[in-house]
Amino acid sequence: MGEETFKKTKNMLSVSNLDTLSIRSAITDPEVREIHEALTELLETPVWELLDEIKQNMQMSDAFHPMDMLSMELDVLLNTVKHVASNDMVNDGAPERQSYSDIPEEIKDYLLRKREINGFGLWGKNEFRVFVNHENKRRHLRENMLRIFTDIFKTKLNLHIMVGKPCIHFYSQQGDKIYTRNSLSEESNDENSYGTLGGFVSDQINDTFVLTCSHVCQKGDIIFADDNDHGRVRIGECVFSNDLQTTNINEFIDVALVKIDNDALKRCNLSMLNDTFQQSNVKIYLENLQQIASKDYVYKIGASTSVTKGLITSPEVHLKITGGRAELFFVSDIADIPFAEKGDSGSIVFTIENSSALDTVHVIGMVSGAFKPHQPSGEDEKIDKNRKTEKKDDEGAKKEVSCTGDITCFRMDKTMEFLRKKGTDVSFKNQKS
Repeated sequence: MGEETFKKTKNMLSVSNLDTLSIRSAITDPEVREIHEALTELLETPVWELLDEIKQNMQMSDAFHPMDMLSMELDVLLNTVKHVASNDMVNDGAPERQSYSDIPEEIKDYLLRKREINGFGLWGKNEFRVFVNHENKRRHLRENMLRIFTDIFKTKLNLHIMVGKPCIHFYSQQGDKIYTRNSLSEESNDENSYGTLGGFVSDQINDTFVLTCSHVCQKGDIIFADDNDHGRVRIGECVFSNDLQTTNINEFIDVALVKIDNDALKRCNLSMLNDTFQQSNVKIYLENLQQIASKDYVYKIGASTSVTKGLITSPEVHLKITGGRAELFFVSDIADIPFAEKGDSGSIVFTIENSSALDTVHVIGMVSGAFKPHQPSGEDEKIDKNRKTEKKDDEGAKKEVSCTGDITCFRMDKTMEFLRKKGTDVSFKNQKS
């Protein structure tokens, strides 16, 4: 929004009585969209100020869990309601791009070199979790990290070392929207097994594909979907599926592409939909997820649970899985309503542009499964014996934090980059740069 448009709109509102000519002039102005934005911002500013005052008063009170959840909901509202910046105008220049990662590079380099590390990442606002493969490695690693990165873990992050191997439980079971059949078989692999049609993308020669998860379908599988007029019908064939079972996988990205048959295209709505099933423009989210973590709602449309919303609680998590490295983010439920369940694998995770027009969705990633740490054999008893000691040692993690509700998602920008490396450059319909 330009400075002149903002000032012009503010001056218009300051007039005690708007005449018909002024109103008509605003409606027909070539910059009507920017005027709309300025009006929204000016009118919503008092609401934002009230919410901000409530938030400040809450921070002065004694904290407890319901209050924490209410505070998080207020953060979302504060981030959604437009308000006038302190300089009373919007900068016309491009926003300064922040660092992609909130995990210090020196910590990432240190942990990625160690074989005993199964994963690490940010949880919530200031907890940093590291997963190791054995109890004796846990104590040794904690001592070294507190010594080497003293300033970071004393002032910025709480360090929590956990024994266990992360495990993702995939959502590809009963229910459905996308069904698979092996190309050599006459029957479906499992009539009750399905995944989610994430979204339609096209390549440079205008072939159309469905984006979904590689654990939903394998290369060569025939893909079916339900049709109101013809029952279950073929829509295409899986032409790419990242092999997640191989032991020498470099990048663990749970993605598959299904090429849509030409005769099936006419039965497909190729547009990206928002949370109200309206056709929308698309932008791929490229920024640091910390900017929207626990602030903006994220949405998905899944085969099992349809439209749901959640909050990103872990914006960056690195896991070692089947010999490869996975970079994920986690989304948690709101008010005990599951963000995703079995059958929702492949759902596109998106947020709504904070605009009065509300016609653009920002695609963040794709649902893969549910996160659950898997304890190595024989380690459960050791952890129980050491639990009291663990509480003494881990000052930043004095209570166990449940991982229930953590939905694992892969970033879409990383997924698109991965597919380009594999020779397929795709984009969504109506995608904007």
